[in-house]
Amino acid sequence: MPPSRKRRYTVGEHIASSSNHPTDSLYIDNGDCTYVCEHCYALFWYDERVSAVSSNRARYNHCCKNGQVKLPFSMIPPPSLVTLFDQPEFLADIRAYNSMFAMTSFGAKVDESINIGSGPYVFKIEGRVYHRLGSYCPPPNERPRFLQMYIYDTENEISNRMSFFANENRTPLNSGIVTLLIQILDNTNKLVRLFRNARDLCRSSDIPTFSIRLYNSYNSSRYGNPTPGCIGAILSDLDPESDGYDIVIRHRVNGPQRINTLHPLYMPLQYPLLFIHGESGWSHKLRLTGDEQAKDKKITMNMFYSYQLHDRLNLYTLILRGGRLFQQYMVDAYACIEQDRLNYFRYNQNALRNEFLQGIHNAVMRGDSKGKDIGKRIFLPSTFTGGPRYMYKHYQDALAICRVHGNPQYFITFTCNVKWPEICRHMDRFPALKAEDRPDIIARVFHMKLLSLTITSR
Repeated sequence: MPPSRKRRYTVGEHIASSSNHPTDSLYIDNGDCTYVCEHCYALFWYDERVSAVSSNRARYNHCCKNGQVKLPFSMIPPPSLVTLFDQPEFLADIRAYNSMFAMTSFGAKVDESINIGSGPYVFKIEGRVYHRLGSYCPPPNERPRFLQMYIYDTENEISNRMSFFANENRTPLNSGIVTLLIQILDNTNKLVRLFRNARDLCRSSDIPTFSIRLYNSYNSSRYGNPTPGCIGAILSDLDPESDGYDIVIRHRVNGPQRINTLHPLYMPLQYPLLFIHGESGWSHKLRLTGDEQAKDKKITMNMFYSYQLHDRLNLYTLILRGGRLFQQYMVDAYACIEQDRLNYFRYNQNALRNEFLQGIHNAVMRGDSKGKDIGKRIFLPSTFTGGPRYMYKHYQDALAICRVHGNPQYFITFTCNVKWPEICRHMDRFPALKAEDRPDIIARVFHMKLLSLTITSR
């Protein structure tokens, strides 16, 4: 039990409101996950506190790095969409509905064989993840797909979208839900509005060939409702050139283009049901706040997605209520983080002194004139989690421990049970979800108990 001097927020207890928070009266229901970050209002368990901080209040830094990560709160979704997210029938097919309205394709091999049987649902992929975007008009004699459905043949939009999911082996999707989602996206999503404007231009006969450009700029006005034109433009140019990581969508192209993970709209284009307003995602232009040293550092992908994966006080978030789509989003986000780390090591090889570690320097000193048998093109240091040097370093550490303390006498297996009281009480706040729909909660509770076992065994 936490000591009495630690502050705990219970039912009906008022917390000082902040102008940055979307609500004025901040309350919380009773339960284990009842401790609030004083900076971003993220909910925590007491055991997740920063134990090294000498203070009378429990502090947490996994969400916003002690206030250095400041991002706008999620805007309130339409009530009709909130009603859909509370229906288990909709959540069971939410990945299909999202794929129906996605503007980019999801490139990866999804392993569905793991879900054969009565076990919990698991989203598993193989290979590299990438998103692709085609032209805004389909090739001749082909049906529109993805982004093209917002622009081409919208008179038959419902039938065009549902035709790709008319599979005899699966439960048919609800056409009423499809109609409702079209209305919600048309009224709230700024990306959809831009593409609808392009549709209107396509119907006009006096408009020349144009392209759509999605700018590579983080939308800083996300505190309010999105304004038209802040994320893209329609250019009356036959061949506009893109600057940086801008996305240029042309009338017709030979093949789809791959979207760069550094673009702020990388996720909103793929997950319109989670980013219902078309909010910008991670951008390399985001910076930490706080002292002068922190202002020069950027918000990494890991910080950004960690900020998103937290329930917050009196704040409704679609991402955390996405069920199976939330699992896909987390896998996609992890792939982006891993790719960003690999790119860092790839473009900073000189800083890693790889020419010494790969034996190239010694070979030159020996007088070798051919370097085909030495070194590697890309060097991964031991700090890269999961890499060969990382595994070899931990293998050597294990041998050193055995050499000093002797061989281990016990082999302890620590497993997780989704019926743990902490998980069940937290999931009671989400009646439409199962424990498997929140793997982040399962991982956090498991980590807490694992640390508790480690401290107790010392």
